[in-house]
Amino acid sequence: MSKGVTLLEMLVVLAVTAMVVGVTAPAVVSMLDARREAAALAVMRDHIASLPWLARNAGKSMVFGERSEASERLPMPEDWTISWTRPLHVNRRGMCSDAKAMLQTPRRTLELTIAGPYCETIDNAR
Repeated sequence: MSKGVTLLEMLVVLAVTAMVVGVTAPAVVSMLDARREAAALAVMRDHIASLPWLARNAGKSMVFGERSEASERLPMPEDWTISWTRPLHVNRRGMCSDAKAMLQTPRRTLELTIAGPYCETIDNAR
């Protein structure tokens, strides 16, 4: 009876472990990317929902889309882009117009619909 582990047994265990990690790692990375994207999208949706309050607080209107810098104030990761197909207007009283935008993320393209008067965000994956 032997009291130890042979080198061959250790190599087999390491090989099986390496195969399990190799199979599961891409799925884990993909899941983490999806979670990061969902979290960033939630932050952006919350910010859009807070635009009426920001406009009332500042006492001035905001326009997103028509060659304005306001789009740059949306909290988005650097590799995301947004293009407005129908500009978003938030008046100084905090009322939003209906708007549409295309949000491009590394994983997918979302068509965002922003419904007035409360800046409610609806997204449709493409």
